[in-house]
Amino acid sequence: MSLSSTHATYPSPRTMEYTKRNIIETQRNRYASLGTALLLIALALVSCSSLTQPASKAITFDYEVDWETIGDRRILFKTDIDGDFDLYVADGYADQLRRITNDPYHNKYADPSPDGTQVVYSSNRDGGDFDLFVVNIDGTQVQQLTHNDAEDYSPTWSPSGQHIAYEANGNPGAFFQIHIIDADGSNKRQITSDPYHNYAPDWSPDGRMVSIFSNQNQDFDIYTIDIVAGKRRLIADDNSYAHFPDFSPDGRTIVYQSNPEGNWNIYRVPAAGAKAPTRITFSSANDIEPDWSRDSTELLFASDRNNDLDIYIMGADGNNPQRLISTRGRDTQPMWIPDPP
Repeated sequence: MSLSSTHATYPSPRTMEYTKRNIIETQRNRYASLGTALLLIALALVSCSSLTQPASKAITFDYEVDWETIGDRRILFKTDIDGDFDLYVADGYADQLRRITNDPYHNKYADPSPDGTQVVYSSNRDGGDFDLFVVNIDGTQVQQLTHNDAEDYSPTWSPSGQHIAYEANGNPGAFFQIHIIDADGSNKRQITSDPYHNYAPDWSPDGRMVSIFSNQNQDFDIYTIDIVAGKRRLIADDNSYAHFPDFSPDGRTIVYQSNPEGNWNIYRVPAAGAKAPTRITFSSANDIEPDWSRDSTELLFASDRNNDLDIYIMGADGNNPQRLISTRGRDTQPMWIPDPP
């Protein structure tokens, strides 16, 4: 199915680089009043800062979106049209692409809330290191959740919407461990404490476990961790660099990316870890960052199979891959947005 063209009125988990043209999107300078500036300074002093940001704005660059395939659904993704990463929503209800972060910083590793009204993400907008922030789905009301000197990445909402799991290294150079905070940024607790890295938690649908990838066995494998008991279970070991696991909505299957043959492809494995992983993409390019649809029948993923990094969709078994979203930036980290109640 063709895309409609619109002109609007690793092996490292953190350093997968791809070549792609960037364009500069012209932005208007915004000037805050002295009163607003003082208010921002005061709010920055509280534990959960509320930051001023304009609501999502109309897009002023060329892009292609297959609105027919998206249908009445919404997709969150990031791209670097301006040279820095910002978050966007492809809204199938309105057939509209909207930008929800709009600042000269990197905003990434985003996850929509279970009720579809907010997005939690990592950003270096407070100066240098990455902390966690929450923003409304329309781009308003940014709140800072963490205030650390090191790096906080890969936040993900619990199914109840009451908690957020993420990875953090505590201080520069330390191992990344899995942490959990309440949705307002309070009550921080650490659930792993190991002499190796633990990355990218994803909650099981019942909220009892998170899946992660870890280099406990030197290469990167997929594990689950019981939140209460702390018990770790090996789910997928392919002697390679397995990354970014994602639980299916029914909790039975985990998909992830790995590169045992050199390039990245997508695999699925029973969440119980009882069987060997099954490869479901066979591209000679790189297929990365899979995300389940809410009915477990489809997967979003990013791929450079068309030379650029774009957003694709395919069946849960890897059949019928189609390109969904293409901008002139690197389009990655796609996530389905739940419908609001």
